Amino acid sequence: MKKINQKIFLIIALLVLIPLVAAFVSSKNNKTKLENKTFDPRVYIAVVNDEGIKREDYKKRQGQRSYFKKWLIEHNTTSTVLTKSVLETMIEETLSLKFAQENNLIPSQKEVERKYFAAVKSVGTEEQYLTRIKDLQGQNKDNILKQMEFEIIQTKIEKKTKMPYSVWIKEQKIKAEIEKYD
Repeated sequence: MKKINQKIFLIIALLVLIPLVAAFVSSKNNKTKLENKTFDPRVYIAVVNDEGIKREDYKKRQGQRSYFKKWLIEHNTTSTVLTKSVLETMIEETLSLKFAQENNLIPSQKEVERKYFAAVKSVGTEEQYLTRIKDLQGQNKDNILKQMEFEIIQTKIEKKTKMPYSVWIKEQKIKAEIEKYD
């Protein structure tokens, strides 16, 4: 009986030690390799299925989110936009963009412009719209066009997969190989 307990202890110890040693050895060069690509944690905040998310881009997005949050506080209002972290949003965008590229779902410039000018029309002039967006979210036209492109991609993914985007993206995040760096 004592030999069986010793064997079980040895097996458990090995199961615990092997991943720890592997993690230590792989962290020695402080870089992550996924499918023959090397990602430096000083440059990237996360890697999603072999696609890096740069710290620089992450910091820009955090700044935009902070600006929007400040505006909400000043105007005594709330938004569900802030419930997801910036990094989670960027991970979802990376997964969605990859899927869109693989399935020819990237919207044309005309599609994005149609959506943009519909939004402009709802406010008045383009100048009024851009002023409002800058005041509200601290964003410029390029950022808004990217955001609208992503919204169109979400709609196309829903049509392609025949499921709500929120369900689809949860499934993708479960399947994905995601590594986050602090």
